Amino acid sequence: MRYRVTCRDRSTGEPYALDYDARSIQAAEHLALLAGHDVTGVDHADEHDAPARPAPRPSAPSPAGSPSRPRAGPPADTRAIIGLALGCVGILAACVPIIGLPVNLVGLVFGILSPQRGGVRTAGIIVCSAGLVLTVASGVVGAILASRGMLP
Repeated sequence: MRYRVTCRDRSTGEPYALDYDARSIQAAEHLALLAGHDVTGVDHADEHDAPARPAPRPSAPSPAGSPSRPRAGPPADTRAIIGLALGCVGILAACVPIIGLPVNLVGLVFGILSPQRGGVRTAGIIVCSAGLVLTVASGVVGAILASRGMLP
């Protein structure tokens, strides 16, 4: 179904319309938001309506603090979730230090660099730290057993 999304130019405040082929009104609105438009309304686009006017091109960069496009990169909590997931994998991989060490270190970095505070971020840092300790302990035990000739 075709939907007409009405938007507002952030620099001039002038309204404009975009046409989207989508399954629902919410999907059309979501597509416009993902494209960085300031959506003011969504309606069905009739075939007899005049075609939508193209979106205006910004003539000057937007002022600091009001980006004209959505922020690139993962959302704030994605890094924390990745850190927690790598920490879980790192604990499982702790018995093979050559795998567990880099997995836990990367997970720890993701957890520390996450802008989110508390919750998943803290859990990821704790799990990665525990995995790092287990990995180092596994490496030390393996080195001791190898030096005594107890490994096959």
